[in-house]
Amino acid sequence: MNHLLRVIIVICIITFAAPVGSYCQSSTEEIQDGLDSYRGGDYENALNSFNNALQNSEVSDEDNDLPLDSESQMQYDSESQEVDDTESQMEYDSESKETYAKESQIQLAQVSNIQEYSDPINYVGDDPANIYLYRGQTYLKLGKTQAALSDFDEAVSLDPSYDDAYFLRAVANYQVNPEKVCPDLQTAIDNGHQSAQELFDLICK
Repeated sequence: MNHLLRVIIVICIITFAAPVGSYCQSSTEEIQDGLDSYRGGDYENALNSFNNALQNSEVSDEDNDLPLDSESQMQYDSESQEVDDTESQMEYDSESKETYAKESQIQLAQVSNIQEYSDPINYVGDDPANIYLYRGQTYLKLGKTQAALSDFDEAVSLDPSYDDAYFLRAVANYQVNPEKVCPDLQTAIDNGHQSAQELFDLICK
């Protein structure tokens, strides 16, 4: 009787434990799902996957300015949109070409041509800096430039030699803070980025 009872208990434990485990994905699996969704044009699902990957990699919300839960994310997106519509736009409109000539000269180019440089997304690893890069690219595709810049900033802070992060931050800043574009491109070039020189030649003097 005791043996039968033990068997029943074990079966119950397995039955209830199995579904929980089946829904748990590792960071690597979440990243792969995110990359697949991005390449398939499902950017919202890609964003959710990269959020989950950051959570699974044990990066706490306190270590970055972007909340990961959906309710907080919606609030942040609303606030960041206000920043895009007010502060960033006012700064961009009010500054003359002479202002950002202090840092570098920017040659005008089609925005769509610049944004094409951020389209490809490639797997480069599972560490937090990489995940912030993936999520930043996804934010760019969703038109959330300020959120993208925050993720690229985080990637650079985690890995100061991260050439892809400098490159994509330059792309994101093209319409927001033009004076920051060429310095980031030059840093990306110095760290060995393959496409940075081409973009530098296109828009920087």
